[in-house]
Formats: sequence, structure tokens, C-alpha cells
Amino acid sequence: MNVSTQIGPFSIVPEWVLWRDLSPTALKLYVVLARFADWETGEAFPARETLAERMGCSAKTVDRAVAELEGADCVRSWSIGRYSSKRYQVFQIDPLQDLDAFERTDLSTEETNLTREGTNLSKREDTDVHLTRTNEREPLERKPKNNRALTFLPDDWKPKESFYSEERFAALDIDDEADSFKNWCLAKGVKNRDWDAAFRNWLKKGLAFRAKSEYRDVERDRQKRELDEWIASLPEEEK
Repeated sequence: MNVSTQIGPFSIVPEWVLWRDLSPTALKLYVVLARFADWETGEAFPARETLAERMGCSAKTVDRAVAELEGADCVRSWSIGRYSSKRYQVFQIDPLQDLDAFERTDLSTEETNLTREGTNLSKREDTDVHLTRTNEREPLERKPKNNRALTFLPDDWKPKESFYSEERFAALDIDDEADSFKNWCLAKGVKNRDWDAAFRNWLKKGLAFRAKSEYRDVERDRQKRELDEWIASLPEEEK
């Protein structure tokens, strides 16, 4: 999502991104990711170290900025392999926006007959300011669908009952995950519009982390088993 001109390449930042309550670091990361993103799909996969270098910060600062952008529904990130770079999807269109809610004027219903407007310039008494006409096809005001304000995690927040009964989260301890989620949000000072949706994303990441941990455990056991078998195959004098 970058454009090259005579003044050099630059990134396009939609106005709705500026409406989000983002830190300067998170906004800078959005701009950097937009430079890498595919124009049509919005997908990018720069290395974590590359982002840190472009932003002039540490890799951990990049991780915090990514979490902030995801919490504000500006980007989405995921991993596809153990040794591959994380992939990102940079949203150019606000995912919380209802495009049908924009007020648009059908120009076919306007009185565009020039004779009704008296356009004979020899008879007009209008000043120059009247010669410019606004294109009424443009939306009068862009209003996000979800216009709830960003807030800190409420003190009385707790998971919905549906989280406990959802089958895909059965492998997780919801209460423990909720405590970790609260502590992380409070420590990082995270703001969000929908805390239930944020917790759902937290659980999804918890499942992904659990899968990686189980893979590492299996791989470690396999390597230990192969080492034991190799040692057992050695002659006694070489053990």
C-alpha cells in the first residue's frame, strides 16, 4: 500500500486510523507495515528485526505496538510456521465501518438542468464562490459502525459464560486465562472497545501457544529417545 512519485515513495494512512487512540509508536508501525503491504490483499510479512530497524526501536517495542494495533482493529497478525516471519494484514478499510450507513445523494434526482439555474454568464449576477459545486456523491461524514470509546479494562470485567462452554476452548483454563489477561492489560495500559472480543482473541492465541508448546515437548522427547537409543547401541567400552 505504497505509492512512488517524483518526491519518492510514501505510505497511505486512512483517516479512520487517525481516529483510533493510538500511541505514536503504534501509528509509526502502521505506516511502516503499509509500506510492505500488498496493494490488493493488504498482506505483509516483514521480519520482526526489519520492523525494529525501520522504526528505530527494539523488537519488544514492535511486539507491543503490534498488540496495540490489533486491539484497535488496524491490523491482524498470525504465524504460519516455526521459523517463518509473522504475517500481517494491514486494514485500509475500517473493519468496524458500515459503508451502507454513509449518506449519498443520487445525482440523477438533482435538478441539473442548466436552464433552470440560469447559466447564461452574460445574465448571471453570482459571484465566483457560486461557481464551485460540491460533489455530493462523497459521503457527508464517515462514521464508524462501532463508535464506542476506547476504555481501560473495567474492574468488574469477567468472562462470559459462553467462554466456559465453547468446545474449542475446552483445553484452556478460562479462569487462569482471564487472570493472565487482566494482569497483562493492566500492566500494559491497554485500551479497547470490546473487551469480550479482545479476550476471545487472547484465548485463540493461547491455543496457538499451547500447540507450539506441545510440539516442542514432542520434539524434545523424540530427540531424547533417539539419543537414548544411540547410547544403548554403543559398545560397552564406548559408553
